[in-house]
Amino acid sequence: MAIVMEQPTPLAASASPPDRDLLARMRTGEPEAFGTLYRRHEPDARRYARRLAPRHADDVVADAFASTLSAIHGGRGPSGDFRPYLFTAIRRHAMRTWNRTEADGCEREVADHVDVDRGLELAESPVLDAFATLPERWRRVLFLVDVEGIPVQEAAATLGLSPNATSALAYRARAGLRAAFLRTAGAHAS
Repeated sequence: MAIVMEQPTPLAASASPPDRDLLARMRTGEPEAFGTLYRRHEPDARRYARRLAPRHADDVVADAFASTLSAIHGGRGPSGDFRPYLFTAIRRHAMRTWNRTEADGCEREVADHVDVDRGLELAESPVLDAFATLPERWRRVLFLVDVEGIPVQEAAATLGLSPNATSALAYRARAGLRAAFLRTAGAHAS
């Protein structure tokens, strides 16, 4: 019995090109490249959207892919890594969706369960004052990792950093927040 070894077809050899190659193909008018990017990133995009906007995840993912495609066709958008750009679009669309559809109900729910005077105290707290003094990059990593609870690997993709660099950035940002809090808390006590 003879064993026949199949040679990879040119299609199979190109079935998994890197994102940057697919993006370059899209820019030269090859629409199938976007389909490959969609199939590659859609499952993770849907999981991320479910965490941000559980009731509207499908809409958020569709809007994020559509706006990313539109940006690419307009000569903007990602040119290297597709995922960080897409995840930023998902976060942006999730926030827009939340603001449009859920803000009123959430505000009523919060008003029913939160002491408004305590909320005003928190809004004028030294913690928020300290947070506002941090560099934008530190605020962003703290918000992603500590407020939204996004795993470091996903935050790294959003920030365009490696997971180790993201962890180090978060560590420095927390130390900076601690120091800024001590400064602003001292100013509030005076």
